[in-house]
Amino acid sequence: SKIQPIHFFLVIMKNLWRVKHYDVIWASQWPMSHLLPISLTCHYKGISLVIDWFEVWGDLWVKYSKSVGWIGLVLEKILLRYTTYVAELITDSRVEQERIRRVSRKEKGIYFLPNGIPKDEIGGLPKVDSWRFEIVCLGRLKNHKGVDLLLRAIATLRDKHHWRSSLAVIGDGPERENLIVLSKRLGISDQVTFFGLIPDNREVYAIMKECCLCVVPTIGGGAGNVTLNEAYGCGLPVLGFQTPDGMDPDLIDHGNTGLWIQPVTPEALADGLFSILSNEKMLEKMRDSVVKKAEEFDWNLIARDYERIMLREY
Repeated sequence: SKIQPIHFFLVIMKNLWRVKHYDVIWASQWPMSHLLPISLTCHYKGISLVIDWFEVWGDLWVKYSKSVGWIGLVLEKILLRYTTYVAELITDSRVEQERIRRVSRKEKGIYFLPNGIPKDEIGGLPKVDSWRFEIVCLGRLKNHKGVDLLLRAIATLRDKHHWRSSLAVIGDGPERENLIVLSKRLGISDQVTFFGLIPDNREVYAIMKECCLCVVPTIGGGAGNVTLNEAYGCGLPVLGFQTPDGMDPDLIDHGNTGLWIQPVTPEALADGLFSILSNEKMLEKMRDSVVKKAEEFDWNLIARDYERIMLREY
């Protein structure tokens, strides 16, 4: 909602006077409207500020909303150039780290720390004899997330490769009804299950562990994609589109932990899916590689780095 950032800003402004003294205030990037008053308050009162800045949208603001996108574009530039001088910024991909440096025109105080994997919530990986779903896709259902491309790829798998694949879509958003209509129009509604929003992460991970692989079809934003790390934690290879505004190229080791798909078309994605689904040896090799890769995303290790940044020991 366009009203929520304004409401959040007003709530922050109403309560800022209560901020007397803390050693550190830790804030998140979104919805951005709160960052200016918080930054000014911390600067004035001498409080250390740490901000998790997940992504730089740049021109995507205008593509996302031609009417008001320019407001987000201007606000993002102003905030990045100011907050990098009064706060420490942490981002979850090296691509976003470079984007922040480029927009803010500052090198120091911008750190890269990957997203961790909630191993306790995910639990162990059971041996699966048959998959409940071959493919899983999860996240906010928005137009830049590319789920429509995945649905068209499922139809192409059927028509071109004669492979009827099953897909689980977990998440909600403004495009959900359009995607349901599209699945019916493509004649694949019996192959796709829309779960909607599942509040319990453990239930989400349970479904993921019954799947064969994960597709993250986003075409813009979120270079350090948390969904991809969660997929690794569930033992799933990942397929994603390689685009200039998309995920960090380091996230997928092509041919080992998944596949980068080019060009951004349903046909290319269908070919990539078929190359893995029809090759059991390749699939098993990738799943073994993913389990090893997931060990790099231990929250205990990442938390220590957060602590060092907050204590200015980094």
